[in-house]
Amino acid sequence: MAITINGTSNTITGLAAGGLPDDSINLADLSATGTASSSTFLRGDNSWAAAGGGIKHCSEWRISTAYGADSAFVLTSNWEEADDASYTRLGSAITESSGIFTLPEAGIWRIDFLCLAYQSNALRRYFEGLIQVSTDSGSNWDSRALAQNNTPLASNDTSSGSAFCSTIQDVTDASTFRIRFYFSSVADMILYGTTTVTQTGAIFTRLGDT
Repeated sequence: MAITINGTSNTITGLAAGGLPDDSINLADLSATGTASSSTFLRGDNSWAAAGGGIKHCSEWRISTAYGADSAFVLTSNWEEADDASYTRLGSAITESSGIFTLPEAGIWRIDFLCLAYQSNALRRYFEGLIQVSTDSGSNWDSRALAQNNTPLASNDTSSGSAFCSTIQDVTDASTFRIRFYFSSVADMILYGTTTVTQTGAIFTRLGDT
């Protein structure tokens, strides 16, 4: 079939697939939206987008000072991001204010919580940790993961134990999504915390797009 150029309709017909010479089409000639770069690819909907997959954000936080014996409370203070020489945050920072955490962007997030507690009375040994989330900027809270422990009975009235829990959250709106951590126990349990190693803390990991 002969190649026909129609100047009225600005069309070319009869051109076989692969008929154009190599390197004859430049990126500027494409009608795709978005920006072409080394970190984007051309999607089927004719737009340039960042490649999917891979973990974009991950950070570790911990309680820097122990909480005194109490029965139940939200961990509203003593938080710090890990600052060990071997630690490096991946991606953007998590925002924390009075124990309320805000994520940097929407996505599928995994939240891990570890709590280490110490008993000062052998007869009172139970404690639990909770991950709580809010989708309305903290007006209402939902408990999403629970960890429990009974520390061993010790003859000298002292023993410790840890509890761990984790949850996966589909965060569709990071601007209104909040996270906090809750500790509950019988009296005389002390929640460990120090600035040199993570004893009580949390890890936030963005797994992928929502």
